[in-house]
Amino acid sequence: MLTGMHTLLRSGLITAIGLGFASLPHVANAKSNATTKIVSTGKAPRAPLRYKMRPGKTTMLTRINMGMRMMGSKTHSVPMDMETAVVFGKHVTGKGRSYRIGLVDISVSGKPVPAAAKTMMSKLAVNGTVSDRGVVTSNKLTAVTVAPKLQQALEQYRRCMDHAFVVFPSQSLGIGAVWEVTTKQSMGGLGGKNAMAVTRVARYRLVHRHKNQVRLHVTVRVFAPPQTFMMQGSKMRIDKLNGSGSGTLRLNVRRFKPSVKMSTKTSLAIDSGGMKMDLTVLQDIKVSSK
Repeated sequence: MLTGMHTLLRSGLITAIGLGFASLPHVANAKSNATTKIVSTGKAPRAPLRYKMRPGKTTMLTRINMGMRMMGSKTHSVPMDMETAVVFGKHVTGKGRSYRIGLVDISVSGKPVPAAAKTMMSKLAVNGTVSDRGVVTSNKLTAVTVAPKLQQALEQYRRCMDHAFVVFPSQSLGIGAVWEVTTKQSMGGLGGKNAMAVTRVARYRLVHRHKNQVRLHVTVRVFAPPQTFMMQGSKMRIDKLNGSGSGTLRLNVRRFKPSVKMSTKTSLAIDSGGMKMDLTVLQDIKVSSK
């Protein structure tokens, strides 16, 4: 029973953490399953919002403080720190700017990951191309030989990198402009099979714009219908999943140096082999760049 509860809790946390990353303002959406809807084009003067990245490197430092409520009890906040390198390369005709995103370091509660895991991380990267509107036109994970359960986590990481840029509308925008981006995402599964389907709706409001500097306010909703999926090698059923978040994003469209402050709340009900758990995960997310 304890083993089953551990599997259930681990899968629930992985799901909630994944949704937290999906809620990040700079983790917006991409590829052809994203739809953009203009709510307001804002005040005049208006001009298109476009990325103008040059070749170069950005280091992103992410801290997530996570607290959990389960069966009426509340746990202490657990901090997780991640360092990610984003390197932009040449322009590819018809696809946009090439990029490479790699994990540099990660620690939980101030403790570094084991040496073997760090060695694997040094080989792990996502290579892709992104248009000037932030649409990812290609995305591929570097080949790393790992156990099937870990491969599932790596595929989830690649899917998150499908959403590594805020998608801008095609229309010209002024201060106060509002747009929504709806994306169908998948979590868990392996090789694109037995994954959980999640819908994400992000609403952006243009608060400030000066030369290459942009500030956005963002609210995010994530939800999923009841369904069965695979997570970390275990068959799970999600009976309820609702998440929301809000925060601010500062972005340099030429150098891509996002600064993020975000709070998210995810509530889910999971069933694994008859064992059920109601879980609420609260996350405070901060991202700085250099």
